[in-house]
Amino acid sequence: MRATGAWRHAVGEIPVLGAASVAVRLAGDGAVDALSLRIRHSDGEVLDSAPVIDTELVARQLAERLADVLGKSKERLPTDVVQSATMRFGYLDLGKRKAQRVLAPAYVGQIVLQQRLERQAHVLAVSATERPYLELPLFGSEAPQLRGRGLHPAS
Repeated sequence: MRATGAWRHAVGEIPVLGAASVAVRLAGDGAVDALSLRIRHSDGEVLDSAPVIDTELVARQLAERLADVLGKSKERLPTDVVQSATMRFGYLDLGKRKAQRVLAPAYVGQIVLQQRLERQAHVLAVSATERPYLELPLFGSEAPQLRGRGLHPAS
């Protein structure tokens, strides 16, 4: 038997979403079997400040991303198919294999769909601000594109 505990860090009071920041795995005899520490270095410099968008708009954007993932269908997805859905706000850490110069505020939605014998789980992210600081790839296979200061698209 093994036990695993995982913790996340925060910047200010805002959680950093992504892989666990610290994880400890204990062996059956209680000895530490594995320890991982993954915290992105931060010099504390605030690069910019932007208003956070309304959660209703975020929910619509997450629904649109889910529709893109599921593909176009003539029939709408029945609402009883959605088994659970959560939405969290925080800085998004895309992982150690992705080049990322800033921690950008985002909403991460976790959606579970259950239809007949098929169950699907989706994790989707959208920018939490009117000015996105990262291009968030839909399927997670592309490296995110960073938008620098002063290069924001016109609203």
